[in-house]
Order: sequence, then structure tokens, then C-alpha cells
Amino acid sequence: MAPAAYAPDFTTVPPGEVSTKAYLDEVGATLAVCEGLEIRLLRVDTVSPPETLAPAAHERRLERLVGTWRAAAARCADSGVTLVWEFEPGFWLNRPSEVRQLVEAVDHPAFRLLFDSSHAYTGAVAGARQGPEPETLPGGEVEYARLLAPYVGHLHLIDSDGSLHDDETSAHLPFGAGKVDFQGVLEALGAAVDGLEWWGVDFCFCATTETDAPKAVPYVRSLARRLREAPA
Repeated sequence: MAPAAYAPDFTTVPPGEVSTKAYLDEVGATLAVCEGLEIRLLRVDTVSPPETLAPAAHERRLERLVGTWRAAAARCADSGVTLVWEFEPGFWLNRPSEVRQLVEAVDHPAFRLLFDSSHAYTGAVAGARQGPEPETLPGGEVEYARLLAPYVGHLHLIDSDGSLHDDETSAHLPFGAGKVDFQGVLEALGAAVDGLEWWGVDFCFCATTETDAPKAVPYVRSLARRLREAPA
């Protein structure tokens, strides 16, 4: 038994809205936990709710976010920790193009993406919480996986039908209860996830976890086996 990652509460310091110092102070406190428990991944999100800002306000917030997360990644790197961003429909910057733009702008080796198959489906297929003109992808969650593969540093697997939990973030459904093409997603991610130390199974908010989680383990193992047996 060991912790795969640490997901602390950063809700008081939205990284695109507070000072870089305020955010780094929180990161420093969480890194003490990571160092003590030998955790190598620190999970974050943008905290701010999804909203459409005026162009100038959007650019100011984006610039602050990029600078803050780059500084946070550098601080994490000093402790041997990677900062992983879990993009979700319930937070600011939830369109596929925005996700890729942000990770490329931060441009730090200790800053990676946490690819959650449920969030990928609600983002690329359902366009959840993206406003009146959602940005979906013709190839759905598989195309999304291919788009982000070079930047993925952690993986969450769980099913989705595009619905939301409490109208906020992706509903996480038991495997087989949704529409995610897991084989296609994993093949699109390829070496980016085949070499990861951990694959997470995320039953967040799922009421049937106790009965469905045991069945998830052999299913995910079969996915891993098929990925490694697939032609290059």
C-alpha cells in the first residue's frame, strides 16, 4: 500500500486570481506532506468556476495562472514532485484547446496533466459547462487523449455518459455504465500511460463504489494487458 498522489484543498487560493506568493505558500505546506509520505504527484485544478470573461480579463487571469503554476512546478521539482492539473468541466479552462494551450504555456517538466477518462468524455463529447457554444471533438474522448498524450503525467479511469454530478463536475460511473471507449483512449495515450507507476480508478461521488470497485480491478488489469499486447 502506498499513496499514488496527493489532492489537497486549494480552494482559498485560486491560482489565476491570487498572488503567486500566496499560492506558493500553500504549495510549500502540501509539499511537506508529500516529502514525509514520499508522494511524487501533487494534484491541482484552477479552482475558479467556468465562466466567460472579457478578452482582456481572460488574458490577465491566464497570464497570472501560467506564471503561478510555472513557479509552483519549479518549487515541486526541488522536492522531486510533479504538479498534475486535473482539468474538469466544473472549473475554469475546460475546453480542449484551452487545456492544451495552458499546459504548453506553463512549459515546465514538473507540470503535467492528470487525464481523467470521465472528464475527457464530458469535455470532448458533451461539451459540459462550456457555455452556449461548446467545443467538442469529432473523435470524442479518443481524439482528446491523442491531443494531450505528450503532456500526461497521471491517469484516472472511470466511465461516463456525459452527465454531471450535482450540475458541477463529471458523474463517475462504474465501468460499463457509460460510453467511454477505454481501449481507444489507452491506445491513443500509448507510451504516455504505459510507463506510469500508477493508474487510478476514480469512483468519486459514485454511490455503488463498494460493489463496483472490486469488479473494476480485473477490468483495468485487462485493459493494461491489451495495451501492452497491442501492435506498436
